[in-house]
Amino acid sequence: MPPVADPIQSLQENLGALERTIRRNKARHVNSDATKRHAKEFIRRYFAEWRQAGVVQESKLSVLDEEMQALLRYTQKRTLVTDYLDGLRRIRRAASDLEVLALSAYSSAASVQVLGSREQVILETLRRMPLRWSLIRAGLRRPHRPRTQVLAWNCRRVQGSAA
Repeated sequence: MPPVADPIQSLQENLGALERTIRRNKARHVNSDATKRHAKEFIRRYFAEWRQAGVVQESKLSVLDEEMQALLRYTQKRTLVTDYLDGLRRIRRAASDLEVLALSAYSSAASVQVLGSREQVILETLRRMPLRWSLIRAGLRRPHRPRTQVLAWNCRRVQGSAA
């Protein structure tokens, strides 16, 4: 397995351990401080370690972030075991989606053709020219025509068709 999926795999393994801890709870609500501490430690590790691993783009993590925050809210009040399990199920689903994104990004990055040193120098030179680089990249290298020239050209065209 590529190294890019290791943080997600670690997250899913720890998620399974937390789920087993919550399932062992015989009461209707999670009252155990040890279980709540386990959940808080899981959330802390997500934000401190797994999220910072940079496996996928920041914008793709919003769903998982929201679910982790909901889980944290569960630990701060009296919450049903079923609510915890539903939240963990949503976290597992979001983590699985991220793993798919991470693996597809890894495979697409691996398929990119490596440029030679000459091509790298050319690309770096073009990137140092910000205005021209964007025009070259877009393929829109057209001279800028001042607004007064455009208006004059339109007026001549209209006058020519009226005659």
